[in-house]
Amino acid sequence: MVDLKAIRKSPLNGASLGNPKSVLIKEVPFLKSFDLRVDPESAIAATIEQDLKIKLPRNIGVATKNDFACLTLGPDWWLLVELPESKAQELQKKLINEYVSLVDVSSQRTCIEISGPSTKSVLQHAWEQDLDDVAFPVGACAQGLMARCPTIIHRTADTTYRLYVRSSFAQHLYRFLTDAATEYLN
Repeated sequence: MVDLKAIRKSPLNGASLGNPKSVLIKEVPFLKSFDLRVDPESAIAATIEQDLKIKLPRNIGVATKNDFACLTLGPDWWLLVELPESKAQELQKKLINEYVSLVDVSSQRTCIEISGPSTKSVLQHAWEQDLDDVAFPVGACAQGLMARCPTIIHRTADTTYRLYVRSSFAQHLYRFLTDAATEYLN
């Protein structure tokens, strides 16, 4: 039997440009991601929180980090990034007859991580929302268009952001970001 993980290719083939002293743009491929849709006030949401040992954030745009990241994308919608597949499978078995959706969306998007002191300046070339530390602190997430690509942005550290972009848009966004970073790489 063929090991599909051995022959898979990421949308950017693990591309990387720059350095951490100014700006580093790199693909973080093959992150396990799950869309979770559930009424946050339901009993099953409490069961999910207990099983995952995490409190589902109720405010849109808030992300929490435990063993995995939990990004709040809507009033009843979360993106669980780097959730172990075994944990998700256990949970899916419990959810079979419940009014909830837990779907593996790992192949849908790739992650472009951008870090370094010039990161915010590079991102401001393409992101229309406010990236000020007060408006978008560490742990914040948002959805929008970046260089005309539907993107989820997650600030994971002071100068580090993860961009979750659909695989079909990844090359366009990566090229846009590397072009915007040119002046910071010298």
